[in-house]
Amino acid sequence: MSTVKSFPDKYITKVSTILMTDEVINKMLYYNNECNVDIYSLPEVKNPIKELREKKVFCNRRVEKVFLQGDISIFINLRKDNPATINGKTSRFIETLGLEIGVICHESCRRTLNGARESVVFDRLQYLLKNTEILEGIGKPHIQTTSQTYSIPYEYNAYILSLNVN
Repeated sequence: MSTVKSFPDKYITKVSTILMTDEVINKMLYYNNECNVDIYSLPEVKNPIKELREKKVFCNRRVEKVFLQGDISIFINLRKDNPATINGKTSRFIETLGLEIGVICHESCRRTLNGARESVVFDRLQYLLKNTEILEGIGKPHIQTTSQTYSIPYEYNAYILSLNVN
């Protein structure tokens, strides 16, 4: 078994673990075939990391690999890892880690009684990034941009969030 040694790998692992263990997100991902019931009232997902890792939540994978019909997926990719820029100067001691976190949802599982599935997951994702202490580096993570992705097949809806952590 390999050991995760670099800060980007450790941080991506933390983010993915927090997302997979969050009850709102793991139910929305796991019960992707349920649309006409209250998803929050469904049974708790047993062992969510085993059920979701590399099936619904992907780390450092190409986006094309997460397109499955009737499914919803989350991907977390390293965008940049470089020295921090503070007051216009490059720091020798502080690194800035940039991540892209995306939610991709097929139109067949999108509409639920709880709202649009990808919107529920994306809103919860933003809440967790802003309010989870374990995800703080030197200060809180900074959400840079959030955008809808248009360069995907028409039957999918996707949002990508860019995040920086010092």
